Amino acid sequence: FAIGITLLILDIKVPRDLPAGTGLLNALAQQWPAYVAYLLSFALIGIMWINHHRMFDIKCRSKKVQAALFQHWHMRVGSHY
Repeated sequence: FAIGITLLILDIKVPRDLPAGTGLLNALAQQWPAYVAYLLSFALIGIMWINHHRMFDIKCRSKKVQAALFQHWHMRVGSHY
């Protein structure tokens, strides 16, 4: 995820050879579609990253519950022999 987020910025270019009278801020403002695409992509990758971590948190919690149930089951089965 971090590599994907890092690669997103490569699409935004520094304005070069500005015409006389054109300021850097104006040249950057003309690139607004690239900034919007960057922000949307960053947000989507961030959402996927958060969901990825939540999925593994759920998996770890369920493993603990599964282990406790398994131990309880073995305790009950073992007491019958």
